[in-house]
Amino acid sequence: MNSLDGIRILDLSRVLAGPWCTQTLADLGADVIKIERPGTGDDTRTWGPPFLKDSAGNDSAEAAYYLGANRNKRSVTCDIAQPQGQALIRDLLSLARVDSQARPWQPVDLQAVLADTLRQLKLRIDESGATVTHDGLPTVMADARQMGQLMANLVGNALKFRGAQPPQVHVGAERVGDAWRISVRDNGMGIESELLPRVFDLFTQAERSLDRSRGGLGVGLSLVKRLVEMHGGNVTAA
Repeated sequence: MNSLDGIRILDLSRVLAGPWCTQTLADLGADVIKIERPGTGDDTRTWGPPFLKDSAGNDSAEAAYYLGANRNKRSVTCDIAQPQGQALIRDLLSLARVDSQARPWQPVDLQAVLADTLRQLKLRIDESGATVTHDGLPTVMADARQMGQLMANLVGNALKFRGAQPPQVHVGAERVGDAWRISVRDNGMGIESELLPRVFDLFTQAERSLDRSRGGLGVGLSLVKRLVEMHGGNVTAA
């Protein structure tokens, strides 16, 4: 186990000083997500020679300069001049800050949380003709703000990834021993079976054919997973 395991860092730096610092954090176990420009990436990707050699001993397109300041990171391209790119940055920031912004647990009425979520999503619900129903939802000990994020992501996903018919979303609750099982079901396009085991992993989007046209790279579901785990639960998709 490394000293920074469980810490997620969003790296918007370029060239040397910032990337070198975040590389050190990555070496210590942090999950560093590097944001790069579409098409060209970081300036230093093409700075060479020297370049990394391929299996035949020839120069590849991977500059040693870039690799020497960006090891142990994950990288994603993002055009922050576009609304979708800006939304992705905000989503990644929410994911990176989820641990540091946690608040003390208190009794949280999930029915009130859902009602607030539906008010926030009213425009999308009206535009899509969606119907949202629910069981009687319990009061649980939790971070109220994080429960709002959780509900907004789950219901919002059901509205976003819909099929040809108006969305029908149901939020269920079932007592299981001393815990509650909360479910969100919908009549949307579904998830390919081979993606189910990793649908909550960062940068996994359930509907490949969307080509990001509906926004997101699986960041919302990664946030859902982290929030549930922070409250001692687990999350699955079926």
